[in-house]
Amino acid sequence: MSRTILAAVAAVILAAPEVRADELQNRVLAAMRASRPDGFRFQRTSVTDRTGAARTTVVEQYDPGRPAAQRWQLVSVDGRKPTAKEAAGSRKAKRGPVPAYAELAKWFGAPATRSDASPG
Repeated sequence: MSRTILAAVAAVILAAPEVRADELQNRVLAAMRASRPDGFRFQRTSVTDRTGAARTTVVEQYDPGRPAAQRWQLVSVDGRKPTAKEAAGSRKAKRGPVPAYAELAKWFGAPATRSDASPG
């Protein structure tokens, strides 16, 4: 084989892991972007620690199949069923955007640099 062909084969072999990694990243990124933010039901647990106050654990559930005003529900507060007052307060709470797998595409798809991390 000529040196040119050997050089070309060597370049492909050396680039293959990065090319495969890029292709895998592209596939995962496409799946992230294709997922709907309102396509998943989930529970979220929040733990709050404040100096001088007891730890509070709150479990909420998001269900996109319910009417918009009822999608978020307070499931428990410190392991017990919420009081009527807590449930009413939770319904009025502003939670912002629904966490979604699609949101990860913003970071996962951002430009990146590669480096050889092996000790050398």
